[in-house]
Amino acid sequence: MCTSFCHSKPLVILKVKSARINFTLSRVPALQGTVKWEVLLKASKKMSELPKKSPKDYLRNTQGFIKYSNIAFRMIVIILVGVFSGVKLDEYFELETAIFTLVLSLVSVAASMYVIIREISSK
Repeated sequence: MCTSFCHSKPLVILKVKSARINFTLSRVPALQGTVKWEVLLKASKKMSELPKKSPKDYLRNTQGFIKYSNIAFRMIVIILVGVFSGVKLDEYFELETAIFTLVLSLVSVAASMYVIIREISSK
């Protein structure tokens, strides 16, 4: 009465290699589990005893992130304006070499570095 399904080969064959267990087995393995749970509970209690960060700490971290993001954004804008201006001037004067692009790119990088140094040293 058995169909072909009960005598068919399994679809997935799991090959398990013998693995070394990280802890030594004793005669009472349940006690080891209990000890491990006690260690985990002690560790979680220590984590809960750590001082909680106040909202002022989070605000201070956020303000620093906003400050340096603003500086990076200003640097990118200054460099892009210099490069774009140089490209447009080269197109307007129809020069063979991109001298305006080169000069204005270098000037804009120097200007952005000046802005960054001034911003960081003032605060």
